[in-house]
Amino acid sequence: MEPLLAYAVPFGFVMIRTVSFMIVVPVFGWSFLPWRLKVTIAVVASTFFAASLGVPEGLDALPLPLMVLAAAGEVVHGAALGLAIAILFVAARFGGRFIERQMGMALASMVNPTTQQRSGAVDAIYDIVAAVLFLSVNGHHAFLLILERSFQSFPLGSTPTPSVLLSGIVEATAVSFVLGLRVAAPIIVMLFMISVVLGLMAKMVPEMNILFTSLPARCGVGMLGIALFISRLAGLTDELLSYMGRILPL
Repeated sequence: MEPLLAYAVPFGFVMIRTVSFMIVVPVFGWSFLPWRLKVTIAVVASTFFAASLGVPEGLDALPLPLMVLAAAGEVVHGAALGLAIAILFVAARFGGRFIERQMGMALASMVNPTTQQRSGAVDAIYDIVAAVLFLSVNGHHAFLLILERSFQSFPLGSTPTPSVLLSGIVEATAVSFVLGLRVAAPIIVMLFMISVVLGLMAKMVPEMNILFTSLPARCGVGMLGIALFISRLAGLTDELLSYMGRILPL
């Protein structure tokens, strides 16, 4: 039983970090995916990672309290990596939220199939398009490469300090906000210009009901801007891949 335990304990640690990562990260953690598929992906990935890492010595000899603490560290490490990536991935949703608020569609909502939750119509569309583009460039492979790099940088039983993990999450939040604003910037400028035009028209023609006129005008200009600039999401996916390798604690 001892040789079996020497292999089972490291595999268990790999499985813990992998499952913690995949529960949080986009694509693998999407709520509409069946649990059987998620478990199968986690087991297969853990098997390959465990085989490539080899069997670290001494893990099976740890006292039970230290083993539990080490397992908890693996949970925190995997979840922090997945959370940082998930926050980066929200950049497209941020951009869509900025746009729909400027269009006056803050109350419009639909069910986002990637999260199975109600969200704004424009940010849901941006989220879905960004997800499709990300998968089209094999972005899900990048998630597995990041997880593999984490095993190389921090072997089983060792995790980054909380400050390192927290700094990665904070930086991912800042980067996601900036990327979302950059995606939405051209359309926000168009909507600002239509607001200026409507303001001038209100001064020139005081009898015109500017509130009644502004909503269809802003929606029309916003939809035109989305049609013209939604292709910017293709560049966003490339930036997300580059940022993942720079700000994550690897």
